[in-house]
Amino acid sequence: MKANDSKTANSNIGFLITMVVMMALGIATPPLATIYDEDLGQKVSEFIVKSREDLLTPFLGEDSELLARLKRSVREEAVETSTFVPCNEYNLGQFLSEENNVGTHVFCFKDDVIDIYRNSKKTKPLNFHITDSPFELITFDIIQKSLRIAPHAKSNTQPYAFFSINGKKIATEDQFKAESIKDLFNHGMVVLIEGGNWIWPGIKIGFKRKIDLETGYPSKGKTTIEMETLSMKPLVLSVPGFILEDECDHIIDVSEKHMEYSSVSLMDHDKGRPASDFRTSQSYFLEAEDENLHALEARTASITRVSKTHQEHTQVLRYGYMQKYDQHLDWFDAALYKNDKHTQEMIQYGKKNRLATVFWYLSDVEKGGHTIFPRFNGAPQPRVFNDCTKGLKVKPEKGKVIIFYSLLPDGTGDHYSLHGACPVEEGIKWAANKWVWNDKMQFNKGLETFLDLPHI
Repeated sequence: MKANDSKTANSNIGFLITMVVMMALGIATPPLATIYDEDLGQKVSEFIVKSREDLLTPFLGEDSELLARLKRSVREEAVETSTFVPCNEYNLGQFLSEENNVGTHVFCFKDDVIDIYRNSKKTKPLNFHITDSPFELITFDIIQKSLRIAPHAKSNTQPYAFFSINGKKIATEDQFKAESIKDLFNHGMVVLIEGGNWIWPGIKIGFKRKIDLETGYPSKGKTTIEMETLSMKPLVLSVPGFILEDECDHIIDVSEKHMEYSSVSLMDHDKGRPASDFRTSQSYFLEAEDENLHALEARTASITRVSKTHQEHTQVLRYGYMQKYDQHLDWFDAALYKNDKHTQEMIQYGKKNRLATVFWYLSDVEKGGHTIFPRFNGAPQPRVFNDCTKGLKVKPEKGKVIIFYSLLPDGTGDHYSLHGACPVEEGIKWAANKWVWNDKMQFNKGLETFLDLPHI
């Protein structure tokens, strides 16, 4: 062996020992990077795999078959561990709160124990030991009985789903297999949402979390944004700077010449009333036909962790002096459309519905024009739907978006999500609705005009 080769081998051995120690301590493991970004965790995994392979090669020499087998083993191990996230105090603090978050359950998969924080409440978890029976059977028993989750076929909701803590869907009720259990164990900490779609936990008013976000532009990749909880009941989240200034201007430019006074479709008890009784704004459904709009749709999918196939086209809004939209719900209560066959079939009698509204503020407003949530903090149903003096009021700020959820995590409609647009007193308010459904939907402009409802 040459002197340089000897030094290289010694260096490799030293590095190997260092890596082993670091990995034993948990310093050089993918979980360190998966707390906020699973893709980053995968990159760390790939780095570790490459490092291990480089370390193996000098010692195995010409034994290519053994080297190939060991490399396969290293890669298989990396795949199994790259998504693991520990149930430590910090990670749990991102999901557990003092109040019940009905329909969201945090699972901690350990070697032979499953801890479950029912309804994401900050309390002692349920403990299940899995040493006496096949763990896939025990887990199904936990899901169906211990959490009292009704099968989606009976509850008329979407199938429940398990997610990583970053909102990536792992397994769903109707696609669950024995292999899914192994995948859950490999993730360590996962979230079960009964309604089957990701909903960011609010934790408490003022809570802030940083999340990774696709910009929608391939050349720009990902960025990190901060999301703040404005309200827990209803769940309202705010993200400043979500839309770039030139993107706001572009949407206004391409929409302005198409704006028309908003039409509405009425519930059973409102038939015959004019649209202006509820809404005096102008609107236009804008399809994604250029790079900016495609990017914004991709960004909306990224922030909600719900596929673009669940989105309606963008509804651009213009509010002039004293124009408004009375308080209403964005989701469809099947009980209020009993005589409307078309609506009943569209929502499959309650199974399909709007999950969330991502509301884009495209301009600043000199005075007025706030978005109001009159049932903030669980307030009672208001007697009138045009009162802008009580509740949570969100000021329009160019580039900001708010996300408010029409459905609860258990898949049922949230009556507290009642909201409205207060009259603009000075200036012009430009904004846009991006409605996200709880299932794939095929939309066209005719259908979306029909969906533009007062829901009061």
